[in-house]
Amino acid sequence: MLRKFASFHIEFAIIGDFSSYTSKPLKDFIYECNKGNNVFFVPSEQEAIDNLSKAL
Repeated sequence: MLRKFASFHIEFAIIGDFSSYTSKPLKDFIYECNKGNNVFFVPSEQEAIDNLSKAL
């Protein structure tokens, strides 16, 4: 699903506390997403707005 959004250049943020997840693959996935320009995993609405503003 995320690949579809990326292929159509749709940027979005997923807001939440992801610190409780211990899965290394999931943490790596979140890290890689946050390095890009399409999908962001962030802890607050303000960070989502900031990241999405930069992506434009």
